[in-house]
Amino acid sequence: MSVTLGNTKGAGFLGCVLGSILFGVSLVQVYLYYVQYPKDWLFQKVVVRIPGLRRSYHYLLLCVKVALLLYQSILLFLSHILTFVFRALDTTHTAVAIYTVYFYVVEVVEHLSVRHSVVWSIKVSLAVPFIFDHLSDDYAGSRAI
Repeated sequence: MSVTLGNTKGAGFLGCVLGSILFGVSLVQVYLYYVQYPKDWLFQKVVVRIPGLRRSYHYLLLCVKVALLLYQSILLFLSHILTFVFRALDTTHTAVAIYTVYFYVVEVVEHLSVRHSVVWSIKVSLAVPFIFDHLSDDYAGSRAI
């Protein structure tokens, strides 16, 4: 996997965004506590306030780490799936081409009327490279962004 701006700093940026969201959630929880329970003791309010801020900082750091790992894992998983799809299409194309040659050389060598019809494997053989090219163009286009 090549190192690009997207899979290094982009993942860190996503982690910061996610951490900021969780930081905001914890601040809202602390705020709602103060609004809903104004008559609690001062000690309880301090106990709620300090861990809330400290926990938010740990959420931020944890989210950055998780986002980096998740982003790398997703890229690795997608590259494995795409490799599998490309290999499956290539295998399908080869099998269909072999069947086409077998059909015209072995099975219909004696029947002249069948030779002029198009066997299903030729249609599939023409469709598979189109699908392969379309997927590879989409993959290359998504990697360029």
